[in-house]
Amino acid sequence: METIKKLIKQYFSGFAFFYSTLRHRLFIAFLISFTFGLLDGLGLAMFLPLLKLAGGDNELTPSEAGDYGHFISWFNEIGIFFTIETILFLLVFFFFLKGVFKFFAHFYFVKVQQFFVAQLRLNLSKALKDFSYKKFISLDVGRIQNTLTGEIGRVSTAVQSYYKSFEQMILVLVYAGFAISIDFRFASMALAGGALSNLAYRSIFSRTKSASYEVSTQGNLFQNRIIQFINNFKYLKASGSSELFYKQIKESVFFLERLQVHIGKLRATLFASKEPLIIAVMAVVIILQIRVFEASLAPILISLLFFYRALGAFMMVQNQWNTYLGVSGSLRNTTELLTDLKKGQEKLKEGKVPEHIPFIKLDNVSFSFKAKDWILQNLNLTINQNETIAIVGESGSGKSTLINIICGLLKPSQGKVLLESKDLGQTNLKDFQRRIGYITQEPVIFNDTVFNNITLWQDPTPENMARFRAALQEASIEEFVNSLPAKEKHLLENSGANLSGGQKQRISIARELYKKVQLLVLDEATSALDSQTERIIQENIDSLKGRYTVVIVAHRLSTVKNANRIVVLNKGLIEDVGTFEELMRRTPRFRKMVELQEL
Repeated sequence: METIKKLIKQYFSGFAFFYSTLRHRLFIAFLISFTFGLLDGLGLAMFLPLLKLAGGDNELTPSEAGDYGHFISWFNEIGIFFTIETILFLLVFFFFLKGVFKFFAHFYFVKVQQFFVAQLRLNLSKALKDFSYKKFISLDVGRIQNTLTGEIGRVSTAVQSYYKSFEQMILVLVYAGFAISIDFRFASMALAGGALSNLAYRSIFSRTKSASYEVSTQGNLFQNRIIQFINNFKYLKASGSSELFYKQIKESVFFLERLQVHIGKLRATLFASKEPLIIAVMAVVIILQIRVFEASLAPILISLLFFYRALGAFMMVQNQWNTYLGVSGSLRNTTELLTDLKKGQEKLKEGKVPEHIPFIKLDNVSFSFKAKDWILQNLNLTINQNETIAIVGESGSGKSTLINIICGLLKPSQGKVLLESKDLGQTNLKDFQRRIGYITQEPVIFNDTVFNNITLWQDPTPENMARFRAALQEASIEEFVNSLPAKEKHLLENSGANLSGGQKQRISIARELYKKVQLLVLDEATSALDSQTERIIQENIDSLKGRYTVVIVAHRLSTVKNANRIVVLNKGLIEDVGTFEELMRRTPRFRKMVELQEL
């Protein structure tokens, strides 16, 4: 039983994964392959009666065909009698049909392969879309990017090689069946020799599989380092550290190169040894048949033709299987990532979010990533509709974690977040998050047009264009957009490289206002701006006061002076809540923070 389980795991674990996506398509592909193999066998079988009639007879009868007589009888029963003309017609007919089915086999598999890759990309992307933010922050970003880009191509090769392995195995069985029907002893000996030759490749298969998984692991590391190199390019360049980081990339590149060369060497060994091994096995079997068993040469030649096809297909099985093993690490990496993403899916509830949220209440909210290692403790806070509330505190006080909880990115370890009287954890979280406008220190700018950046790829209908223009006006960026060469169709570079800090922030504000949000969250939104630009953006934000519920996280206390209330966080606890003036009078910590910033 254990041996059977081991064989299933070794040879059919990939099949289970492919079948989960392809279903009946996989069997249709195998059926087409079997049909063109059968037609090829029937076509080759026509050479034996052709050789029998080479002596000058007009027609071949079952009694004259010897061991091949049952084959002749079967055709005679359906009204086909073997003359030279009939045999040649059947030869052309079978090979023509084989060509047709071979075309369909190739074309259909291309469709199946592309369908599989498309579904895999969609499944991974969908699983990532619905993945829990709490679990996302602990994922290896390089692994995600490497899988969604580089590994997918290798998985495509995996499904192709796996299919080709089984396709060739089907052909082995078809050719072996024909060979056995013509000369059982010769075919059996030949197939036994071919099977024994497989033992020579077991070490190659094992080493290829091991190297393949290492390629995927190192590929993840390489992608991770590339991402870090790009994200931290400015710092590395300015600090003269780019050479040091380049050495890390160089190390990954050379390691990957050595692994790929090693896999290539194993494949080359397998490919180069295939034909000599086939010839050696055939030569030994022919000598045994003629010298030891004194067999007739004519059936041996036709059986040899089938055997050569069968053994050739068997060697192709080995080549394709080794290719599959060479990319099986990518398949394993992809399936493991998909499994991890599915395990970390957000469990959304069906509860409805109130159409208008009169207040958001934190009721005894505590949060920790690890047991008893509290980041926030026993927070009680009510954020009223259309109120502007600011959250301040030293680094590590829990400001960002609190914002993540308010936005539904993190769930409280203890306590509840209430929307009016409804527990946020029991409502449709996506519906709530659609009503949130979120602006960070580094504004999100897509490499796309101004219109698409603000509307998030909505169609430019008259209604959407009117909303777009209104959002530009509210964000005080309409004049800038109209000054661009292509106006709203102007292409923004990656991360807004062709925009100033203030312009990027206004684009972000316009995007959130276009969405018709109820809650606007600004997480250190002005901390990276110069004082003049910060003042302009702050005036822009102040103009929204009373029209939206605004939550501001800030280090610069000048940006929160006009807030209705300010929450002072200290080591995960709310130390005080009040207006700017109230906190200046009664909260020493806040007063000291203000004095240090010379406000």
